[in-house]
Amino acid sequence: MKTAILTALLVLACNNEVAEQRVLLSVEPTSAPAVLVPRTEVTLSVELPSLQLESEALQAAIAWGHALGIPFKRVRRDQRPDITLQEGSYCGGDNRASACAGFGLPSTIHMIPGNYEFAARLIVMHEIGHALGAPHADVGLMRWTSPADYAPACPDATAVLAVAAAQVVAPRELAPCPMPPGGEQPPGSTPTPSSLPE
Repeated sequence: MKTAILTALLVLACNNEVAEQRVLLSVEPTSAPAVLVPRTEVTLSVELPSLQLESEALQAAIAWGHALGIPFKRVRRDQRPDITLQEGSYCGGDNRASACAGFGLPSTIHMIPGNYEFAARLIVMHEIGHALGAPHADVGLMRWTSPADYAPACPDATAVLAVAAAQVVAPRELAPCPMPPGGEQPPGSTPTPSSLPE
């Protein structure tokens, strides 16, 4: 909760002169404000229609975990994950969207059937970036444009630094993929996927 600050402008008439006086009113919350502490672990629930799509989504989470030096742990949906990844049908009315996510945790990433399967790992990686606080960027993983012309193997420096600046998570180390001037990832820069711990 935030303390609400109200500013009232009082106009006082005194000896035919008008004087302005600003009065600051502070309204205290009824309970102590929540303190946001960046997470040192991110929990993730993945519910996609095939093992192949789930595998690609988990590879995206592993790539973020490697880039930030923090573990991503797969949990069931009923365990209140930080990120819920599922198919959905609505992304703010844009029927061309591949997926959408909110900023900050907890967040639900909605994958739009028929629009994400061609590049599921990349699209999930991009949306996890949003959930971790990264906005769109002019270059790299967080670009607004279609991933068809840019397929990073893991989060690049632009994305990793944006997440670190958002302070949603507390990175232990920053290990982005190198991004050559042309925007393509160098061959062999794909992280070795392993299963997320449950």
